[in-house]
Amino acid sequence: MNNEEKKEGEKKLVEDAAKIGPMLTINKFGKMVCRHPWTSMDLQPDGDVQICCYLPKRIVGNVKFHGVKGVWNSEEFQDFRKQMSEKGAKAVCPKCHVLQGIKQWETLNWYKDLDPNSEVYKNAKLNEEEIFEGKTVLASNPRRIKYIPSFVCNLNCYHCNQEQYRIKGFHKLERNIFNQVMEIFQTLQVINPFGGEPFIFPETIEFMRAIVEKNPACRFYTTTNANHFTDEIIDLLSKIKIMKMAVSYDGYTKETYEKYRPGASWETVLKNTEILSKMREKNPFPLVLNASFNNETYKQMPILLEMCKKYKAASKMVPLHIKSNHDKEFWRKHVKMSKQNLNEWRRMVDEALLDKDLHLGTRNSLLNMKMLLENYPYSEFQITKNRVKVYIIDLFKKVGLYNAVRPLYKKITGGYVK
Repeated sequence: MNNEEKKEGEKKLVEDAAKIGPMLTINKFGKMVCRHPWTSMDLQPDGDVQICCYLPKRIVGNVKFHGVKGVWNSEEFQDFRKQMSEKGAKAVCPKCHVLQGIKQWETLNWYKDLDPNSEVYKNAKLNEEEIFEGKTVLASNPRRIKYIPSFVCNLNCYHCNQEQYRIKGFHKLERNIFNQVMEIFQTLQVINPFGGEPFIFPETIEFMRAIVEKNPACRFYTTTNANHFTDEIIDLLSKIKIMKMAVSYDGYTKETYEKYRPGASWETVLKNTEILSKMREKNPFPLVLNASFNNETYKQMPILLEMCKKYKAASKMVPLHIKSNHDKEFWRKHVKMSKQNLNEWRRMVDEALLDKDLHLGTRNSLLNMKMLLENYPYSEFQITKNRVKVYIIDLFKKVGLYNAVRPLYKKITGGYVK
């Protein structure tokens, strides 16, 4: 390969990375890598640290035993960075929704617009150099932290898979872990409190105060049920830079919302969604209405789409799917439906996609829902079909033929590829 061909190949890699998502870049080895292992930490209530929410079983350490800085350069973290740097994102994370074009991670490139003398800028610049060089032991601090102090919530939603952890008295991050995060807060670009309901935790309030007082460049990002907005919370939200705010809905009238979200108030969530929507007039940020639909609420999808237009929000919509804490009775009650009703749901999605005024995020969400409904487990027969498909795909993986037959299986399974 001559120099001209090499440069052309590198140019194509950069273009491919840019098309797929802002969290991807090209390192000095010519590999398209995800920035996540170099930029982010997801802290769970038991102290375990995940690299990414799409790799929940890939634990790189525990902050209760090794501290935040200890885990940041743990052997497990170093090993993952090494794999990513040498093999590239497609080899290490082939199922990633970002790589498949289903989702885009938030970009961190906006650090370039900050004061070059600021701590945030200096840390980000050093971090970008370490990503390019393929460093495994980092001198830079994390740029993004997802902080889950607990799965405790003020509501009791019917489908929540976190309930199983609350019943077992799942762990809570101790105060000293919060203090360790605060020690590096001055270099953070993004803080992502999570839960449970993040706004019932004092840590979330303190993070917002820290943005105002210590690091105004840091951006705030969370998902909330918007049923616990105090005056102080609203005031702090109006003073900080918000990267994205998502509000969760599981019913789209007062009756269904309060039925499926016990403890919630329809009037309260609408009032607080309105507050967030108006807040963006001064400080623009993406507002997303998260929505799941069951065998009753799918008929209310047009109501949600009108709400998106009213609040100038996108929507992330999914059909209700069975999780580890859901039994067969849950499936019968909330998922099982007739083929006629399933076809009605599919037609509603197709009709919604005809709306030229749809937010791009909402349109992509509807397209994803359309794909998911192709294999929706509406009947016991469909569940059996899905299991057979997964079994066959797993069989081909075991004998090393998966990549060869993947396009074929994607075609014959209606887009369903594990």
